Amino acid sequence: MRVRMMAVGLALAWASQQAGMAATTESGTADIKIIANIPGGDGFWDYAAFDGAQRRLFVGREDGVMALDVDTQKVIDRLIPGQRVHAIVLLPKGRALSTNGLSNTATLFDRASGKILAQIPTGKKPDSALLDPVSGFVLVMDGDDQDITLIDPNAAKAVARIPVGGSPESAATDGAGRVFVNLSDRGEVAVIDIAARKVAARYALPGCEDASGLALNAKAGVIVSTCANLKALAVSASDGHLLATLPIAKYPDAIVFDPIREFIYIPCASPGTLVVVAVHRGSTPAVVANIPIARGAHTLAIDADGGRLYVPAGDFGPPATEGGRPSLIAGTFKIQVLALKR
Repeated sequence: MRVRMMAVGLALAWASQQAGMAATTESGTADIKIIANIPGGDGFWDYAAFDGAQRRLFVGREDGVMALDVDTQKVIDRLIPGQRVHAIVLLPKGRALSTNGLSNTATLFDRASGKILAQIPTGKKPDSALLDPVSGFVLVMDGDDQDITLIDPNAAKAVARIPVGGSPESAATDGAGRVFVNLSDRGEVAVIDIAARKVAARYALPGCEDASGLALNAKAGVIVSTCANLKALAVSASDGHLLATLPIAKYPDAIVFDPIREFIYIPCASPGTLVVVAVHRGSTPAVVANIPIARGAHTLAIDADGGRLYVPAGDFGPPATEGGRPSLIAGTFKIQVLALKR
């Protein structure tokens, strides 16, 4: 995520009060309930990833990667060390890759044991990342260098850098050799041709300020990007034309697509709201629910088959120093577990 947006958003989440907001739905299809709050160690967090094979949730933390056994609720606060970890990408052969925003590296590790296999240089401020299933490469979004580092996890090295002409934030793959990346400072989506290693097209995000989360329903041909100015935009994956403007709450970040229910879930840090967007094939994307969740929640991971969302959250107090970022109140970090209608 963008550090600036995180600091501002969480500060305002602390300042606001969660005023008895009831869940609202525009259809009966979004049946979502909070079923657990699992405590974890103190500290900031970023993206999360669910490993269905090992039944583990991984969370990028300020000092490394946290692992949670979702069945026993056992927490390993630091499976591997890291330097302001952002994304965790699950890889074949039981491996994973995490991005380190402070050291400009990516860590390749064994996700069962936590054994570190390699440290791979990236561009400046590596943030989100994803695996392209066609090429087998991991794409790392380098926020400060305005490019994407292409990593071959089998060779454990970076093989290319793709300039994108803006600060890349979040990405999604169509599974056919194209990756869509929203550029937070340009209000657009860059369409990456992985084989050609270049930007093949650009889609405008009209009036989108500080684009953050991005998700794709490839079968429906719909991309959704969130914006800081209380909206998300749905655009066509084929040509980028605008499909819908969707109202959301404050300070979204990572969002996920549910391929079973054809929803996109958007956690918003203030006042703590999960916005549910239906992206069903053949219909216009629309908000179908606003579900109250914990304040400060801005990322999440999905177990679509198991019908669960895992949402890191925590309560924030005032900054320790004037102009600094807000402080996490000790003992409040948790993983909120939400059950989805099967």
